[in-house]
Amino acid sequence: VMMVSKDDVTAGVDKTYDITGTASHSHSVTITAALFAKLASNMSVMATSTLGNGHTHDITVVCV
Repeated sequence: VMMVSKDDVTAGVDKTYDITGTASHSHSVTITAALFAKLASNMSVMATSTLGNGHTHDITVVCV
């Protein structure tokens, strides 16, 4: 689960987050304005990360 801030949801513009964490390879995920609109309605959304080391991750996104 990836948590985004209320400020990001309120801004409502596409934003890319680095979700590499402790992995030895990088991933990022872009939350679009349309997804932020759903988050603003207290819904969770799904997004897919960039390809890294031959795989992607499906990410559940929520607003905190």
